[in-house]
Amino acid sequence: MSTQEPDHYVRLGRLLAEASPDALIAITPDAKIVYWNQSAESLFGYSPAEAVGVSKFDRASADCSSPRPTRS
Repeated sequence: MSTQEPDHYVRLGRLLAEASPDALIAITPDAKIVYWNQSAESLFGYSPAEAVGVSKFDRASADCSSPRPTRS
């Protein structure tokens, strides 16, 4: 196996996740969001830039206390 193969699979996985019609979110054991695809943005109303790096608990409490953003 060449050293480039793992990178190939990582890129392939990212392409598949971005193309997925399903909302895909990756969260660390300490509840930080580390991946948020475009379908998650469509479903929840937050861009990857707004969601990645935030605790899922912080995002959930913000969702409960304020109206959901709308997209034009």
